[in-house]
Amino acid sequence: MKRFFVLFAVVAMAMMTTGCKDEEEATVSDNTYYNALACTVRGAMSTVFNQNIAGTSNTAPDMDIAAPYGGTVHLSGTINKSSDGLTSIDLTYEFDNVKWIWAYSDNSASSEVHLTGTVHEVGTYRSSEQYMNVTTSSESLKMTGTVKSGEASRTVDELGKISLVSGWSNYDGEMFGYTVHS
Repeated sequence: MKRFFVLFAVVAMAMMTTGCKDEEEATVSDNTYYNALACTVRGAMSTVFNQNIAGTSNTAPDMDIAAPYGGTVHLSGTINKSSDGLTSIDLTYEFDNVKWIWAYSDNSASSEVHLTGTVHEVGTYRSSEQYMNVTTSSESLKMTGTVKSGEASRTVDELGKISLVSGWSNYDGEMFGYTVHS
């Protein structure tokens, strides 16, 4: 019996020194998370624009577009092209449960989300010079889904304001109250 208690004490001591911790789950950092969401919105809008508007006449768009992964986008507004190649846009994208999949070119982070809400885009660009100054904003964009980075993932359930100012290959602004930039 004494031997049993000694064995029990040794096992208990071993367990106490090694601990019974739950492994901490890897999480996506705030910086990666919010920048991935910014890139997702910009990517969705850019793709919708490029596939449906780019290279067309100055006709004001007013169309419903089936998103490639599901949902619809109603695109409306104005586009004006000057004789010197400067294009001015004032567009509204109404996302209705649009599924969007996005990834950094190096696959270091990705997202799979649904977008619902109205996003306004206004500004100018000139493709020949890779010039762009465009503001993207929404008062109540809803995003749900997942952002992944490496083995880590983070659930997306956001509703709120976004405001981004984009250049040809960069952006600055806020996503749901968090400062983002590239």
